[in-house]
Amino acid sequence: MLSPDLFEKLDKITLNTIPAFGYVQLVICGDFFQLPPVDVESNKTCYKCGESVIPIKERKYLCEDDERTTKEVPHLERIHAMGVNSVTWTTCTRTRSGIECGHLWNETVKYCFQTQTWSQINFHYAILTKVFRQNDQKWIDMLSKIKTGDVTDEILNYLVTLNRPLKPTESGIIPTRLYSYRRDVERENQEAFNKLNSKVWEFTAVDQGFSVSLDKKQSFGLSKPELEAQPFFNNLPVTENLNLRYGAQVMLLANIDFDSKLVNGSRGVVTGFVTYTRSRLLEGKKDDVKKELSDYFAKKTKEADETICIPLVTFRETNKRCPILPVLWKEEISQWLSPTEKTNTLVLSRKQIPLGLAWATTIHKSQGSTLDFASVQVAGAFDPGQAYVGLSRCRSTDDMQVLGHRHSLKKACMSNESASKFYDYMTAEAEKLRTERGKRRARESSGEFGVFSL
Repeated sequence: MLSPDLFEKLDKITLNTIPAFGYVQLVICGDFFQLPPVDVESNKTCYKCGESVIPIKERKYLCEDDERTTKEVPHLERIHAMGVNSVTWTTCTRTRSGIECGHLWNETVKYCFQTQTWSQINFHYAILTKVFRQNDQKWIDMLSKIKTGDVTDEILNYLVTLNRPLKPTESGIIPTRLYSYRRDVERENQEAFNKLNSKVWEFTAVDQGFSVSLDKKQSFGLSKPELEAQPFFNNLPVTENLNLRYGAQVMLLANIDFDSKLVNGSRGVVTGFVTYTRSRLLEGKKDDVKKELSDYFAKKTKEADETICIPLVTFRETNKRCPILPVLWKEEISQWLSPTEKTNTLVLSRKQIPLGLAWATTIHKSQGSTLDFASVQVAGAFDPGQAYVGLSRCRSTDDMQVLGHRHSLKKACMSNESASKFYDYMTAEAEKLRTERGKRRARESSGEFGVFSL
């Protein structure tokens, strides 16, 4: 999910033109009923001056009818109608060269559609209705109601029937439990891992970072502290250090083989480890993959004839052991002195075994994944969208257990008022557009526009 802070900064890259994004055509898709981006106050910077936002305790809020908001904020009534608090508008008081920034902003903006930038864009809305993850239309209809908080007795009765144990597979794979809180995930994964008596194998990621000049003639490597300061590494699905052992429940964290259905979210269990020489590791690989694997091998060994260890995982989809090789995550970040003056490019990368412990995971981390074997603990949901995201991860309810009693399930399926208001507005706009197009086609077919065949 794109944060509103980043969305507005993307507009600034287009030189802050009017209308927003300077006539660049935008195609935006998503589901605002899912979980919003994690809101980290310390990471926020002013849209106009780029300085960190004023701490909450130091902010001074404008009156509800202050003329600065009524005159300077476009489509103010629509923004307030989307759930933005009308009494939390404030200005940026950071100064540069003795001049105060003065940018108007509101701390209750949580979604892109609540921003001033969004309100200036003349979007043509379309409602996508085809669901690809699930096939059971009855369950699809229930999920549609759950995400809006419209939880009927029929839905609750059905969720209660899903509170039954799921049998492990023949290879020993058990369902992943989805929690709302990370502390519950860390506790369950660590306790289950410690109960295994097999040897622990540690896999350390190969992290690299370079600052590349504009002409690409100069490149400087980043130090360890500089790498650790980059948010890129914290936002990756894989950790720097991964401990595995025989019998560990794991989840695949990257798409490695679509034909075999080994994709992000696939469940498996570690069933062995195998050593690879460099030549065996690169055998049959494409040139670009060879380069990355060769770099990984070089960082892990001192001699060419040495070996590295690779985990073997039996997945639910294949029921056969598969070696899981390291995967590359890479990002190039442009650095700017000003909106028009680029200085250099940061090239950051991590090579790591794409696995994570999977006795449990957070609902937030599972967003975007398709799980094939899960036990969903929605009773602890504290945010609108958590229950819906957790319940909609599996392809089928046959492979999903729902934990919690009737009252806790109803409480967890809370509505998202801001998203609901936006979807009501979007639905009305989409219907208006369909009506206008219908009228236009009718006029064209009747010859009202003077259409001639050439």
